[in-house]
Amino acid sequence: MPMEIIVVKTKDNEVTTDQIKEFWKGVQRHRITKPNEDGIALARMNIYTDDPTGLPVSDKIRVLPFFSQPEQDKITDPAYRKLDLFDTEKFGTGTKTVVLDPRLICRDFCANHIAAGIPDAGTTNETNFTFTPEEIASVAENMTVFTQQAPNWWSDTTNYHHSFLGFTQGGWDWLREEFLKDPEGIQSQYPGDEGFQQWLESFPTEKITPLPLPTGSVSPYYLNDSVKNTLLNDTFEEVVRPTFAGDWQGLGGDEDALLYEFDHEYRTVSKQVSYVFLDNAYTTDPHEDEWVDLWVL
Repeated sequence: MPMEIIVVKTKDNEVTTDQIKEFWKGVQRHRITKPNEDGIALARMNIYTDDPTGLPVSDKIRVLPFFSQPEQDKITDPAYRKLDLFDTEKFGTGTKTVVLDPRLICRDFCANHIAAGIPDAGTTNETNFTFTPEEIASVAENMTVFTQQAPNWWSDTTNYHHSFLGFTQGGWDWLREEFLKDPEGIQSQYPGDEGFQQWLESFPTEKITPLPLPTGSVSPYYLNDSVKNTLLNDTFEEVVRPTFAGDWQGLGGDEDALLYEFDHEYRTVSKQVSYVFLDNAYTTDPHEDEWVDLWVL
């Protein structure tokens, strides 16, 4: 069974059909859903939506329709539609699932992170991460579940960025139960995508343990804002570059490159970056940023 990648498009979460199409182009470019010589694809693309108008049509895309019923499921903030995706009936127990923000632009080695294993609830198998005997015992005792996420190296609002959320199906029923204890209060205290991420991070590691991607794997870019992007370069040097000694993933790339090179002969985006997150893409057309249009999209 292939892994599942999912983007969420609702009538009120600001995601547009054009953004879904741009994201899908990146997925195709990096052959994430292309079958190998044995006819097996790495992943299947899913679009979870209550508005399928104009979505791309392909035998490699599954549209998962839903009908908003806040009086029953208590979800009033579209960011909390992610809760619907922790669902073994939709995807099958043990299936690796990755929920991606369509503002992400896929870059080199993006498929490696989708392919990386995540343990089932209460186990420490199927992953490159190592655990001590004490940690293994704690995971089993607490039926710990794991997430795969990218460090939010450029901001202190969350430890991990909401745009990449990987997990294995099974063992998550308690999360919906926790939400239903106070849905109004949770959505009020933790609004939007960033708020949903903060809510996930509010649980102790005995409940949810993050397995981080290499620092810099997801990096933001601000459309038509050279000042912010120059400051990002500075922060990248301070926070991300020191991790390269044991976590450089840009094989074949120039380790000395800046995060973003705007005038270099051949450098553009650091090879440490597997996904560029277009932070203000809801308000600015990416094609209006000439550098992004030429070298990133």
